Amino acid sequence: MSLKTVEIKEVEMDAMKEQIHVRRQEALENRHLYEVRKAKRGHAGELEKLKDNNKDTEVKISKDYRNEELAEKNKLEAKLIQVRRKNDETIKREEARYGSIINEMKANHEAKVDEIKISQESEIEKVQDDHQNHLETARQKYEAELNKLEA
Repeated sequence: MSLKTVEIKEVEMDAMKEQIHVRRQEALENRHLYEVRKAKRGHAGELEKLKDNNKDTEVKISKDYRNEELAEKNKLEAKLIQVRRKNDETIKREEARYGSIINEMKANHEAKVDEIKISQESEIEKVQDDHQNHLETARQKYEAELNKLEA
């Protein structure tokens, strides 16, 4: 074989080797792109799962918060009702106590008024008796003086 043929064959070999190398590089790049796309799809799926999980957690937390809020509201309303009942009972007791105090004061007042009436009546009778005695004494003196003058 001649040197030219050998050189041509070497060049052809080099070209074939170059083509094989280029094809392998392309295959590696295609495989790499496939792997990247596959990873992106996997990450996108994971991201969607995380988003869904996040939404579910958010809904659960929101629901738990609303339930807790309603339970607290119910508990506070029950306490408010209890306080109102206790307040109503206290008001009723105080009104009853006030009514008994008023009745007692009225009875005491009536008793004092009756006592004053009795003492005034006895004072009036005493004054009338004193006045009557004075008039009787004065009449007796007058009659005594009249008898002296006539005698």
